[in-house]
Amino acid sequence: MFVIDEAKYQVVVEEERPRRQQRGTAEILRCYPVPVHFHNTSHLNSFYYYTAEMSSIQKPLAFCIGDNRTYGGYRNAPLLPHKSYTVYYQAVSTANGETKIDCVRVATKGAATRRPEPEQEKQSDHTVKIAGVTAGVLLFIIIFLGVILLIKKRTLAKKRKETSSRQEMTVMVNSMDKSFAEQGTSYQADTHTLTTRTLSSPSSFTLKSNSITTSLPNTYYQGKNYDTTTYYQGKNYDTTTYYQGKNYDTTTYYQGKNYDTTTYYQGKNYDTTTYYQGKNYDANMLLPGCTKGVLKVCLGVFSLQTLNMVTPTLRVEDCSIALLPRNHEKNRCMDVLPPDRCLPFLITIDGESSNYINAALMDSYKQPSAFIVTQHPLPNTVKDFWRLVLDYHCTAIVMLNDVDPAQLCTQYWPEIGVHSHGPLQLEFVSADLEEDVISRIFRIYNAARPQDGFRMVQQFQFLGWPMYRDTAVNKRSFLKLLHQVEKWQEEYGGGEGRTVVHCLNGGGRSGAFCAISIVCEMLRQQRSADVFHAVKTLRNNKPNMVDLLEQYKFCYEVALEYLNST
Repeated sequence: MFVIDEAKYQVVVEEERPRRQQRGTAEILRCYPVPVHFHNTSHLNSFYYYTAEMSSIQKPLAFCIGDNRTYGGYRNAPLLPHKSYTVYYQAVSTANGETKIDCVRVATKGAATRRPEPEQEKQSDHTVKIAGVTAGVLLFIIIFLGVILLIKKRTLAKKRKETSSRQEMTVMVNSMDKSFAEQGTSYQADTHTLTTRTLSSPSSFTLKSNSITTSLPNTYYQGKNYDTTTYYQGKNYDTTTYYQGKNYDTTTYYQGKNYDTTTYYQGKNYDTTTYYQGKNYDANMLLPGCTKGVLKVCLGVFSLQTLNMVTPTLRVEDCSIALLPRNHEKNRCMDVLPPDRCLPFLITIDGESSNYINAALMDSYKQPSAFIVTQHPLPNTVKDFWRLVLDYHCTAIVMLNDVDPAQLCTQYWPEIGVHSHGPLQLEFVSADLEEDVISRIFRIYNAARPQDGFRMVQQFQFLGWPMYRDTAVNKRSFLKLLHQVEKWQEEYGGGEGRTVVHCLNGGGRSGAFCAISIVCEMLRQQRSADVFHAVKTLRNNKPNMVDLLEQYKFCYEVALEYLNST
């Protein structure tokens, strides 16, 4: 005996799209457990949406698809005439804590427009291809000729400059020889001085005491005094003791605020009164409204330009594993490669000879290697991506980019059932949509080693960062994403599970998420934060972390938003 706790009836509209189906196999009717509103179909890249939901039906009802009304919170949007649709009737019942879903196809609608004839379509495609190839060839020829002309122009300019210099030197030497001949060979060096005529060169040459000396301008930058004993415009710098145990005054660091440097910057004390030409910086200049004495941040002192200066440049030998020929096809961009010292090598044995994946281990504020930053999986690296999740005990995945097949950013997770990647089994458990975050829970395990058990992994797909924007649309929604990830990690992994963070190339967006996570943890622990140091630490492992000025500013703005919300 069982008791039905709740029953719902839903009308689902699915847009028909071309699908590949193996020959000889029947179509399997799938139900739609995840509710999707009509206005969210484009954001979620969904081919279906709920058009109505009813709690109970006492008698048969006549229902019109596309009447633009709302049923049970779902809009019954009008159907487009040029598209084909299939309508399903779905029943969801909950009995004894178990939910069952059954659905049946009740209607279909064909497209109103007629597709062009195959022959016309082929001819049009052929014409477009020919035009594209022709335009490409012409563009290449124009660019090639332009490069040749530019090289020749620079070569001729260099030759003219060399010829002019030689002519000026010849005139100068001839004038000197003529002066010597007029004076004779027995002249007194201390009384006879010969000055050449003024030339086009900015330097003047003077013959005196049987020697040629060059009179250079007293200044290097047009009127400004420049002394090599000082580093920045007349201010004294002691380079022999700079960053080598020199004592700095921490009482004036951060505008007179006390700052504990024994646990920060590895015990080194810094003095900002002389670091940037003796200028005092006010943290409130960049973050208006910051409460004094509460948030202490390196703001005006360390700019993005300074950050770029101290970011190490990767050499070819630093990325030797990523540059191996067998790993080229596993890299989305060859100019964004992880260094060898930060690579997470794959462990799971599944018949693959390669253990490389384009990813890098990053430290959080309190946990080493808490983040694994990577690129959106390519079609040929989806298996490696899930191997990484299982091998390194990852319990959370943060997705900061959109699904875009045009950029080889395809969906790498199943929406229903179990998907196999060799011995790795990935099972879809549930999904939920909350504002700008879609959270999906998966169960992953290695079928070849059942004694290892399974791992629960939650993916957080952030919808609030469109592809065309440098930063997220809303700071509060970004903080909410961060809170959801941290809450899941604490509840399921006890705060010890790793988080995989990925965007298109594993660079700016992923770096911003990691930096903001570190800064928020700093604020929770000591009510002070250093965004510059957080980003610099990430860049030491991967130089393209937070690579835009807007993303760098966004880190400060979210830090202030977090401070004001606590």
